[in-house]
Amino acid sequence: MEKRILQPEARINRSSRQQPRVSAYGSAQFISCNKKNASAIRWVCLQGGALAIGDKPGERIHAHTLKNRGAGAVVTLLQGSEGALGIGDQVKAAGMDWIWFPFSASRPHKGDDSIHVIDLFMQMEAMLASGEKIYMHCSGGIHRSGMMAYGLLRYLGMQVKESLKTLRQLSVVTAGQACVERLAWAEQLVSSE
Repeated sequence: MEKRILQPEARINRSSRQQPRVSAYGSAQFISCNKKNASAIRWVCLQGGALAIGDKPGERIHAHTLKNRGAGAVVTLLQGSEGALGIGDQVKAAGMDWIWFPFSASRPHKGDDSIHVIDLFMQMEAMLASGEKIYMHCSGGIHRSGMMAYGLLRYLGMQVKESLKTLRQLSVVTAGQACVERLAWAEQLVSSE
C-alpha cells in the first residue's frame, strides 16, 4: 500500500481539480456512534467516502483500532514537536495512508500559505471520491480538527448551515468550540479559492 505524506510545501496540480460537489448522498449522513465508548468513531458520509475527526492516535484510540473500524487514511494536524512522526509510524505500521499537515489553530495558514490548505482539501476530496474513509485529528480533536473539517465541508460545496450540522454530527464538542474566528478563517479560505 502506498503511503502518502503531504508536507506543507507540497503542491498538487490545480488544473486537474473537478468542480466541488455536494455529497452523492444529498447531505452528509451519520454512520455510527457508540457514546459509551470513549474511542467511538463517528463516520460521516461525504462524496462517496467518509470522514471522522477525533483525538490523536495513541492514548484513547490506537492506529490498529482506526484500521479495524474502516479508516484507510489518517490526516495528522500536529506539529513535529507534538509527536506527529511517531503517530505517522503507528499509522503506517497499521497499514493505512498517512498525511501529515502541520497546522496551528493560533496561527492558521493565511495569504499565500492558504494554498497549502486548499491542496490538502483537494487531496482529501479525491480520496473521498475514491471511497476512502479518512480520520482527521489534532491533539484533542477539537480546535484544529474543527477548523479544518469545517473548511473541508465548505470547500466541498456545502452551505454554511449544512456544514455546521455536519460538524455537529462529527463531534458535538468540536462544533461547540467552533468560535466565530475559527469559522471565519475557513470562510475566508474557501472564498479566496
